[in-house]
This record gives sequence, structure tokens and C-alpha cells, in this order.
Amino acid sequence: MPADRTLDLAASPLLDPDVYRDLWALLGADQMDRLLVRLERQLATAFAQDDAAVANRSDLAREAHSLVSQAGMLGFLEFAETCRELEAVCLGEDDAARWLDEARLARDRAVKEIGRLRGASKSVT
Repeated sequence: MPADRTLDLAASPLLDPDVYRDLWALLGADQMDRLLVRLERQLATAFAQDDAAVANRSDLAREAHSLVSQAGMLGFLEFAETCRELEAVCLGEDDAARWLDEARLARDRAVKEIGRLRGASKSVT
């Protein structure tokens, strides 16, 4: 990320600023925005099933797994870790309902943070 950026990455406990800055430096503003939009679109439908989805643990585990790497790559480590936990619970015997709720909360926080990042990014580009 160029030195003249005013985006305050330290303001969010949801995002690892070092991971985000390193990827920004590697890919540039346009590609970062595309990746954020892609993740935002995925999150718009992530874990949107009703609570009966907990009964279909393999689908829920697959959905959680698919989000771990993309979220983690962009620095959304809290969300990635919550998805990892949900996947593990779904593949095991523990109650997945609690982790599904946690994943939904983390998803909502990540969506807000993506909006903040994209809005701030546009104001400093």
C-alpha cells in the first residue's frame, strides 16, 4: 500500500493489517478491490440457510471451508478462524448451531469492514 494512503488499518480488530498491506503491495488497488467485491458477494449468501441447515453438516462444512482461504488471504483472520471452527464442528459430532451463529456474526462484521475498506480506498485513490 503506498505510503500516502490514509486508510487506518489498525482501526479494526477484524483485519490483520500486515496481511492486508502485503497483499495490497503485491496486487495493487484495482485487484484488491476486485477481491474485496468477490468476498463481499460470497458473504452476502454465506450461511444464509435456516437453522435446519445444521442438519446438513457436510454442506455447511463445505461452505465454511470454501470461505477460510479467501477470507484469510485478505486478512480477515477472525472470520477465517470462525469458519475453520465451524467446519471442524460440522465434520465432528459437536453441536454446530452455536458455531453457525458465530459464523454469521463474524460474516456480518466482515461485510461491514469490507464496506469500510472499499469506501476508504476510493476516497484515497
